[in-house]
Amino acid sequence: ERHTPTLEKLIRYSEYRGWKDNFLNVMSKNIVKLNGQNFVFTSLWLGDTLTGRLKSNDPNLQNVPKNFTRRIFTSRFEDGYLLDFDYDQAELRILAGLSQDPVLIDIFQTGCDPHTETAKAIFNTNTVTEKERDLGKRINFAIPTGSSPGRIAYECGISMQEAQLMLRRYWKRFKTLDGYFKNLPEEGTVWSPTGMKRTATGPRAKNQIRNFAIQNSALIMHLDALNKLVPAQMELGNLVVLPTHDSVLSDCRHDFKDTFNIVKEVLESVTFDWLPVPLTVSGKVGLDWGNMEKITDKFLKEV
Repeated sequence: ERHTPTLEKLIRYSEYRGWKDNFLNVMSKNIVKLNGQNFVFTSLWLGDTLTGRLKSNDPNLQNVPKNFTRRIFTSRFEDGYLLDFDYDQAELRILAGLSQDPVLIDIFQTGCDPHTETAKAIFNTNTVTEKERDLGKRINFAIPTGSSPGRIAYECGISMQEAQLMLRRYWKRFKTLDGYFKNLPEEGTVWSPTGMKRTATGPRAKNQIRNFAIQNSALIMHLDALNKLVPAQMELGNLVVLPTHDSVLSDCRHDFKDTFNIVKEVLESVTFDWLPVPLTVSGKVGLDWGNMEKITDKFLKEV
């Protein structure tokens, strides 16, 4: 509450020092020189995380902060560029399929913005501000992990009473989703619709079980996308270089528009027979991973 200029500088220094020690220094120790270029290779592990997602080790490239540290990653090709494709609200869309909640399904089938719709529900209004939409987005991210009202209040900077009221209004809007979560076991062994199982016991079992089917389905979706995308990109002379959670980073030298359209079509073709909503993909492009511009229709026309 009483930040001084000196304190601000100390906080900023601490942030930069952490990024340097935890990422840049780690990268420098893992550099491999090939044909006059510097490369960093990671190992991807399957089935080694509590959520059932892919794990990146030695070094961890899936959690590189979205700041200046990403600028060290560039294309290996002369006149090349990086393309980053991200599934839009992948976990929420999967949750719509798992719960078969008609309200959540309708939001995605009609192309509405889920964060705006959640904000309308929790604030009991038909129009929302950008700040209210941001709170709706935070609630949407908190629901799959089973965050408590106290946790939501802390992360959103609101009172406990406000968080409790928002959650009551949320569950009133998404009643079938509420029933889906209430029918999950407190602990024990559960199966995801992809055929994988998870056994969880102890005080955190409930939230682990709650999150497992969502995360595991997202993993299988991502692996299916990679199986289709890698050969498609190689035919263009491009390379898929890193899967990160719900996104894929590619190193490209082929025509920009063709690459964008092909990658988007391949990624959006992935689905499950129990998923009643479409998967949509957004893209970003840049000369390095730290400076990327969102790909819009206007952007494509100007390129």
